[in-house]
Amino acid sequence: MADRNSDVGGIPIEEVVVEAGEALREDAKTSSVEPSWVRLYDHFRREWQIYLMLLPTIVWFVVFLYKPMYGLQIAFKDYSIFRGVANSPWIGWEHFQTLFSNDSFLRAVRNTVTISFYNLLFGFPAPIILALMFNEVLNATYTRTTQTIVYLPHFISSVIIAGIVITAFSPTVGVINTVLGWLGMDSIYFLTQPEWFRPIFVGTGIWQEAGFGSIVFLAAIAGVNPSLYESAVVDGANRWQMM
Repeated sequence: MADRNSDVGGIPIEEVVVEAGEALREDAKTSSVEPSWVRLYDHFRREWQIYLMLLPTIVWFVVFLYKPMYGLQIAFKDYSIFRGVANSPWIGWEHFQTLFSNDSFLRAVRNTVTISFYNLLFGFPAPIILALMFNEVLNATYTRTTQTIVYLPHFISSVIIAGIVITAFSPTVGVINTVLGWLGMDSIYFLTQPEWFRPIFVGTGIWQEAGFGSIVFLAAIAGVNPSLYESAVVDGANRWQMM
C-alpha cells in the first residue's frame, strides 16, 4: 500500500508536491506583474453579461442626468439663443449678483422655507394617516373604491390641477364661494389674497399626492405579522392601541 502511494505516474510524490508549489508561485509572480489593463480586460471578459444588463441604466444616467449638466454654464454666461451655449460670452457672477441684490430675493427665500415647512408639517403625515384609515376599514369594496378615488389626482397634470383650483375658488362660480353664499356669508377672493396662498398651495399638494403616497405605507402595514395583532388582543389591547 505504501509503495502504491509513493509515486504518481512513476514520479515520487515529494517531487510532484514541490513542482506544484513552484508552479503556484510562478503564477502568483506572473499575476502580480501583470498590467492592470490586462486584469481589467480579463474581468470584463468574465463578467460581460452583468455589464450588458447594467448598460441601459448607465445610458439613462448619462443622457438624462449628466448630459444636461453641460447647460449649467448658462448661469455664468450672457446666453443668446442665436449664439448657443458654447459661443455665448462669459460674464462670471453677474447673474448671481443681480439675484442677491433684488429686493424680492429674501421674501422668495422666506416663502420657500415656510412652504417647505408646511409641507413637512402637514404633507408628510397625511399619507400615513390615510393608510391607517384604509387599513381600519373592513368593507373591501368601499376601501378599493375610495383608494381609486384618492389615487386619481396623482395622475392628473399639474396644469389641470391648477385649473380645478382656480375654478373651485372662483369668487363668482366657485364651489367654495357658492357654499359660503348658501350660509349667508360674503364671497372671498381667495386667489387674490396673500394670506390664502400658502394654505391653498399646501392643501392642493396634499390632495394631489397623499393618496398615491399612502401606497407605500399600506404595503408596510400589510407586511405586519398577523400574530402580533393576536398577541395584542390577548394582552387586552383595544383597536386604537393595535393600530
